[in-house]
Amino acid sequence: TPVKADRSGQSVRGARGSPASAETAQAAQTSPSETGPKAACRSRRIPVPPLQMTPEVGADTSVRADVWLWRARFFRTRALSTAYVRKSGLRLSHAGQTRRTSKPGATLVVGDIVTFGKGADILTIEVLDLGARRGPAEEARTLYRPLESPT
Repeated sequence: TPVKADRSGQSVRGARGSPASAETAQAAQTSPSETGPKAACRSRRIPVPPLQMTPEVGADTSVRADVWLWRARFFRTRALSTAYVRKSGLRLSHAGQTRRTSKPGATLVVGDIVTFGKGADILTIEVLDLGARRGPAEEARTLYRPLESPT
């Protein structure tokens, strides 16, 4: 039997150098969407863990520092919050360890203590809740508890 050619004109051979079967040659002439790496990946899908294995569905356990400061209404916009953390930084106390960070993506969890300057004041607050949105001022005040009066 003659050796078949694919679309590029190269010969198509089957296993161990034998000429390809009619099915293999036909598969080589099909569109790339039907064959190729994506078709191979479809057969090797990674199983997704069941929902009961994950922590409470929809419940966040941490939030970015800049997002939390914006939700708690310390800054008018999220961009201002991000810029402040980058420029001036925050002091975060978590599990008895205090660290200074200038990364807006630093994570906050309930119980953390955040210290930062706001105007002429230095605020030290405890995170009581992470919040789900930037709500009204009354809702924002429930997210934290001041530990020291502004000086």
